[in-house]
Amino acid sequence: MIRWLAALLAFTTSAQAACLSYQGRVRLEGVLERVVLPGPPNYSSVAEGDRAETPFLLRPATPICVTQGSTVQEEAEHQMPRLQLLLEAGQYQTLVPLLGRRVRLSGQLMHAQTGHHHTAVLLQAVRRER
Repeated sequence: MIRWLAALLAFTTSAQAACLSYQGRVRLEGVLERVVLPGPPNYSSVAEGDRAETPFLLRPATPICVTQGSTVQEEAEHQMPRLQLLLEAGQYQTLVPLLGRRVRLSGQLMHAQTGHHHTAVLLQAVRRER
């Protein structure tokens, strides 16, 4: 029983250590995707009349987690398979040729705040890393 508890505690500690932070820049690697998701007015179904939104997403090889930040809005999140990218206008054209490919990006994490944010955590101030 004690060995099992020690192993569980060690796994939990290492998993928490691997979580990302809302503070500072992070570097992530994954596949760049663009998907169609429902927007206004109800953010529930394009087929039922919601405007289509096509954000760029990063799908890391393994789901990521983010630790609780210093504000109420910076909630801890676990097992996130994708992150939405908040890009500036010119960045979309630069990244289009990389859709479906593995990329390295850096940026700052932020928690979703509006219906236009389609993942719990987003990557802003995005830069491509080589």
